[in-house]
Amino acid sequence: MKRLRRVFDSITFRLALVYTLVFGLSVGGLFYFMYWTTAIFATQQIEAAIDADTRGFADAYNRSGVLALVGAMNRASDRATNRDGIYLLVNALGQPLAGNMNAWPQKAQAQDVWINFTINDLRTATPETADVRAKVSWITEGDIIGKYRLLVGRDVRSVNAFRQRLLGSLNIG
Repeated sequence: MKRLRRVFDSITFRLALVYTLVFGLSVGGLFYFMYWTTAIFATQQIEAAIDADTRGFADAYNRSGVLALVGAMNRASDRATNRDGIYLLVNALGQPLAGNMNAWPQKAQAQDVWINFTINDLRTATPETADVRAKVSWITEGDIIGKYRLLVGRDVRSVNAFRQRLLGSLNIG
C-alpha cells in the first residue's frame, strides 16, 4: 500500500497525469473544431447551391417574364434530373404556380429569408419525411412589390446523416 501511495505522490506520475489531461483536451478540441468546420462547410455548400438556383430563376424571369420562370422551375423540379431540389412559386394569394411542392410551408414567416422546415417527401417511390433548408425571395413586377413569392431549397437529409456519421466517428476516436 505504501509503495502504491509513493507512486501516486511522485512527480513523475503527476506529470504523466497532467500530460495525459492536456493531450486529451487537445485532441477533444481538435475533434470539435473538425466537426464544427465540416458542418459549416456543408451548410455553406447547400446555401451556395440554393443561391445559384435562385439567381438562375431570377435571370429567367428578367429575360422573359413569369412564363419563363415557370418553365425553368418545372425543368428544375424534374425528378429524373434533380433529386434534392425543393421549389415553389406562388402568386400574391399564395396559390402555387410551379414547383414540386403543393403549398407554402406552414412555419415560414413572411419576413424570413432562410427557413428550415419538414415536409412529406412525395418525390420518391416510398414517401418519407424530408428536412429542407430553403431561401424565400419576392419577385417584383414593375411597381408591384411581392407579386410572386419564390421558395428555393434543398433536402438536407444526406448532409444531416453525414454530420451524424462524422460526430460518431469523432466520438469513437
